[in-house]
Amino acid sequence: MVVIKISMFWAAFLFVIFSSHSNGLPSNKAVPLLSYNEITKKFELNSAGVALISSLAKPIQVTSAVGDARVGKSTSLNMVHHLWNETKDNNFKEIFETGSTFVPVTRGVWISVIHGKERMERVLLDVEGTDLGNDAVTDHLSIFTALMSSGMTFFMKDAVKTHAIDFLYRVSRLSEHIFKDEAIKYFPRLRVVLRGALDTPDGIRMDEYVKDALISPTWKDGSDDKRKAIGKHFPRDHIEVSTIEALQNRKIFKNFDLLSKNAEYMLSIHQLANDLNKFHIKKTLSGGMMDGATLAELAIKLTETMNSGKWLDFGNVYLMVEKHLCDRRYKEIVQPQIGGNSTLIKRFLEVGFLKYEQECALKDYVNATKSELKRIANMKEELEEKQRKLEKETKKRIEEEQKRIKAQENFEQEKEKMEKEVDEAKKNSENIQQEANKWGEKYRAMNAEIERLNNEVKRAYKELEDMQDDGGFFGFLSSVVDTVIKIVLEPVRPLLGNNN
Repeated sequence: MVVIKISMFWAAFLFVIFSSHSNGLPSNKAVPLLSYNEITKKFELNSAGVALISSLAKPIQVTSAVGDARVGKSTSLNMVHHLWNETKDNNFKEIFETGSTFVPVTRGVWISVIHGKERMERVLLDVEGTDLGNDAVTDHLSIFTALMSSGMTFFMKDAVKTHAIDFLYRVSRLSEHIFKDEAIKYFPRLRVVLRGALDTPDGIRMDEYVKDALISPTWKDGSDDKRKAIGKHFPRDHIEVSTIEALQNRKIFKNFDLLSKNAEYMLSIHQLANDLNKFHIKKTLSGGMMDGATLAELAIKLTETMNSGKWLDFGNVYLMVEKHLCDRRYKEIVQPQIGGNSTLIKRFLEVGFLKYEQECALKDYVNATKSELKRIANMKEELEEKQRKLEKETKKRIEEEQKRIKAQENFEQEKEKMEKEVDEAKKNSENIQQEANKWGEKYRAMNAEIERLNNEVKRAYKELEDMQDDGGFFGFLSSVVDTVIKIVLEPVRPLLGNNN
């Protein structure tokens, strides 16, 4: 388990974030990242250093400085930091602590960050000398630093010495056990920095001489087998060489105005800053671009592995970091697309998926993700087709139901209209019948009255007949009466039917 001082974690995190971004300037001082506890015999990560790494956005360039103590690692990093940060010369600040005596200053691994220069985050790592006491501890610290780096500067004084070859051999042998047949394409590049380099034999350039000293198995000095091993992980085209002037008066580094007047030294430092600027961004061994969260996870897992003493687990650490990196990129890039329809997902597979392929270096993960996306797209397409058919059928049924309802409404309206008309006809018929009944009653009354009158006439006629003789006057009168009756009855005869 990595020892991190949790009680101070958030305070350190906020301090780092505030100091890193206020006024757009980086923190004035480097912070510790990794140290060795002599009491617990464990490596401990510092919460402030981890928080600083976690806050970084990709891409990240990680430049480390390893080598013996008192060879100018911290001093050179301070100068590079000053030049990279484009700080005014009269505002030079010591980022990594240095000293002017033979007593080493740097212990453990220290970290400083330059934010946002040239569209990337720049991390500088300074590690204690490889020649300080316990080789196992210093080797662990330096190997941790190397594996965290995208570019490693190996500081040497005067020339390549045997213990430098021994250190690079141990790194190479460990890497061989860890990564076995893994490609070295994204293994940290190596830049050897010679302070006060001695002259090389005539006709041999300094860089070629240094490369030969490190990886050419032709010296017959007992280290040729080691050089072969070094060459596997640091091939010739992965090694570069820089030189810086050696200044005997180390106190001059505390006076930048005086130091800046040393033209040869400043020229060599400017060249070194330009050379280190060429280091690649930090990637996994498979080529995935690391962000701050991934780099912090790598630091934690590497420390856990060192504390467990299981060096071979380093390979699993890298694989796990690779997987976690792919998982995070999946959540950022792929997962938001799954909620879209089949057309959007297929469009993403054609265009947007390339970004995930670039971010995740595990081909098995990429291929599995692409296959799963295709399967999801096909399932969604099938579901969408069924949905379209369902919607079409539903629409058809709704239209038919609406037509049925409309027809029913029309029928009801017609029925109601017809019922009203029937009611009105019935009422009219009843009214006509009532009128007919009234006329019938009138006819019967008139008929009765006529009959009564007729009877009266007949009676009167008979009385007259009895009183008179059978003269023509009464016959004429009877004819007149019949005619009058016909005239009276003629208008109402149709209403009376066949009644007489």
